[in-house]
Amino acid sequence: MKLFGFWGAFASVGLAATAIAEGDPEKGGKVFRKCKACHAVGDDATNKTGPLLNGIVGRPAGQRPDLKYSSSLKELAEGGLTWDAATLAAFLSKPKEVVPGGSMPFAGLRKKQDIADVIACLSGFGKTADATQSSSRWRPIPRSRPFPHQEPVSSRREITSPPSRYITITKPIE
Repeated sequence: MKLFGFWGAFASVGLAATAIAEGDPEKGGKVFRKCKACHAVGDDATNKTGPLLNGIVGRPAGQRPDLKYSSSLKELAEGGLTWDAATLAAFLSKPKEVVPGGSMPFAGLRKKQDIADVIACLSGFGKTADATQSSSRWRPIPRSRPFPHQEPVSSRREITSPPSRYITITKPIE
């Protein structure tokens, strides 16, 4: 019965392989912000509540030894569930139908284009993602660096005297 729910959700997505290939990784990075509370991607990514998603496209489900998976996902993984583009599209659309009883609280993405964009974004992060594989525009700036619009504190000009257009009064007014 659980597999029927998986295949029903899989069939209900209606995304063709060509639509998945047309995803925009940069737009997918913006949509992925919804996922960042529980998932991470990139060089410095670590597991959060959910697994890190480097190399997720094409990876067998439930294979990270450092995470505790739901019994539903473990059962599907033993049955050969692999996170290919079509399965990810179904899962991102309706996670609870693909993995009934799963622990992911996300309701799913509604727009087919958003799903295609997220898959395109995730496809850019291999097992060891690097900056050349990913979209750099949406990635956060590490906190150790100043923001781009800020100058380093040591190079800021300090004003030691008032500007010349102001009059300096040296005697008290009587």
